[in-house]
Amino acid sequence: MITDYYVMRKNKLIFWFIGWFIVMLLIGYLTQPDVYPSKLDIISFETSESAELYFKNVRAFYYEMSTEGEGVFDAYRLSASLDEKVDASLVFVIYNNWRHNLAFIRIDTNKLDNKRIDHLVSLSAEGKIDTLLLPEPLNESQYTFAKDVYLAAQSKNRIALITQNDSLWISESDAVNLRKTLRDYFKLIDKL
Repeated sequence: MITDYYVMRKNKLIFWFIGWFIVMLLIGYLTQPDVYPSKLDIISFETSESAELYFKNVRAFYYEMSTEGEGVFDAYRLSASLDEKVDASLVFVIYNNWRHNLAFIRIDTNKLDNKRIDHLVSLSAEGKIDTLLLPEPLNESQYTFAKDVYLAAQSKNRIALITQNDSLWISESDAVNLRKTLRDYFKLIDKL
């Protein structure tokens, strides 16, 4: 008789636990957001120790490094994009300040004449056209521009630099280099 009482209490406890667990799963499912915000939309330039080590030890092999800004920044340019002899191409430089755990992205003005270029056009396979204006020299503007170019390049959109007289389409090899550089940068600042 006493053992039946303990067995009944144990079964009730298991029943209540399973009921509580199902209710918690239901509440968790119902309170999930429909769309998670993208980490790319939040502008920040801080890097983590592990991302810095990964970039410096694994990815930096593919880049040519130079010191700029009176020795404050290490500038990384993708070696593959420096080898090509193209008059105008869109090349980004990763500026990294290891002392303050900061990394910035900029358009390489050695490769691109900003005064000649009016804007950038991204053309998707469905015929959708996006126009991106060249960024201001502010870090936030450069980041937003790099994010937009990265999303267009990841979607395998055709990208063109529009001048007053002509459209300079970025080659597939340059688009691959763009994706590599921007993916490495966004990994460096923990956005991917």
